[in-house]
Amino acid sequence: MIDSATCLILPQSEPGAQLRKILEASGQSFGTTKPIFEVNKNHKLLKKLTDLKGKQFNSFVDFLYDYALIAEGGSPKDPAKYLRQLDKYLS
Repeated sequence: MIDSATCLILPQSEPGAQLRKILEASGQSFGTTKPIFEVNKNHKLLKKLTDLKGKQFNSFVDFLYDYALIAEGGSPKDPAKYLRQLDKYLS
């Protein structure tokens, strides 16, 4: 992971996000899978974490998790919240 700030890794035995969506659309169900949230400590977004404390830190980590989820083809649990956070961090 060089260019990305974060990514979600699934265990090798689990289908990827896109395949999971296809299989679920065909009626197959899966148990819950907990992906591994990996961070690139050298990325400039992660360097912002050192300046944050408490709720700001937690909010930014939640934002980065949703960022990784979108990059993997998923959707944030609360898209409106994600967009508010995106607006906040871009301004």
